[in-house]
Amino acid sequence: MKRILVLSVLGTLLSLTGCAARAGYYRTSGPSQGRVSGYRGDPGRGSVWIEGYWRFSGPRRVWVPGHWERR
Repeated sequence: MKRILVLSVLGTLLSLTGCAARAGYYRTSGPSQGRVSGYRGDPGRGSVWIEGYWRFSGPRRVWVPGHWERR
């Protein structure tokens, strides 16, 4: 009887630690610094430079580089 009680308590504790290990920490604020977009060049008249930005990809942030767009 004691053995069953001890095993059930240990099983419960192990299952709870497995749940706690999967808990994640997510930042709500953005990265502290932007990235350098590199050489922009000059695509011509009527184009606008769209700055790069950080976006979420699952639990991580990834950098989306800047690009030129027509007006």
